[in-house]
Amino acid sequence: MNDLNVYGEKIRNMLLELGIYNKSGDYSPDIKYNKTFHANGYPITGLYKFLGYYDKDNNIANFPSISFTTNFSSCDVTCKVLRSGNDKIIFNGKNNEKYYKRAEKALSFLRKKYRIDAAFEFNIRINRRYRDAKGLGESAAVASATARAVAAAVFGMDAAKDRGFVSYLARHVSGSGTRSAAGNLSMWLSYPGIDDLSSIGFEIRKDDLFHFYAIPMRSRIETLNAHDYASSSIFYNAWVKSKFFDIIDIIENKFNTRMMLEYSMKDMYRLQALLISSGYIIYEKHYLDIIRKLRSSLNNYKNVYFTSDTGTSIVVMSTSMNELSRFVNDLDLDGISGNFPEKIIIEEL
Repeated sequence: MNDLNVYGEKIRNMLLELGIYNKSGDYSPDIKYNKTFHANGYPITGLYKFLGYYDKDNNIANFPSISFTTNFSSCDVTCKVLRSGNDKIIFNGKNNEKYYKRAEKALSFLRKKYRIDAAFEFNIRINRRYRDAKGLGESAAVASATARAVAAAVFGMDAAKDRGFVSYLARHVSGSGTRSAAGNLSMWLSYPGIDDLSSIGFEIRKDDLFHFYAIPMRSRIETLNAHDYASSSIFYNAWVKSKFFDIIDIIENKFNTRMMLEYSMKDMYRLQALLISSGYIIYEKHYLDIIRKLRSSLNNYKNVYFTSDTGTSIVVMSTSMNELSRFVNDLDLDGISGNFPEKIIIEEL
């Protein structure tokens, strides 16, 4: 892992030189007891994905990753801090064991680091523009919205508006939340040996963005433990090293948009091969049929790319709206157009 730390430090220094990254500041608790704070968050689509943690307890990944936020869905969270009692988490109107366990891990970190002795009440709601799907980044939206609401309730509005600090808190809920909190086109800086407050998400840029379209897909296959399966592959270490080299290449090329979109598609195939090599078969016939259809049509379009994660939904991308529309119409794709989200909400109710 020593060489990965060297590569990571090189990337960190390159980003510092560009002036687009800084280590997160920290805040002292100033808890607003019995007051309700509301915040929202948006899902992400991974351009350059991650699998595998260097530090599972603190959700520090083995390498950096790049993603962008979308408006395919959104998440609204309310948070109230009580002086005593038990934690309570309502998800879409019901108790949810999955999110309760994830929240308890993050709250345990919060209580230990900041010496907080209090109970938390959360009401979480996902608003989807599709009926049901996997792989469209909903957990990232939950993490960033929750982190914003907690930051407002525990540390104050200045902390809640500090994207670096919110990204830091979101990471302790979900690794993908780190990039959702940063917003737009963003990178999560992570590598072996990085200190806790340095492993955050940050926005790469606001301009020169691109256009995208989602094909939401359901899956009957659970994608639990994907990180463990990926790490067990005999190809994992080579994949990790290639990630650092590619990220360095992307930075040296000033985060060229088409280059990142092309890398994203290549990375999707590598990710699939990695999981399959470890016996993790999650790709169903319907998904593979669509991938084959998209791939066989690309030669007729100069500026169209697509990607997917461990979930089976697919996102098609282009720097040209006309080219993307032509591709979607020609192939008669069934999905939804997306945009970069604009409105971040942080408020006291």
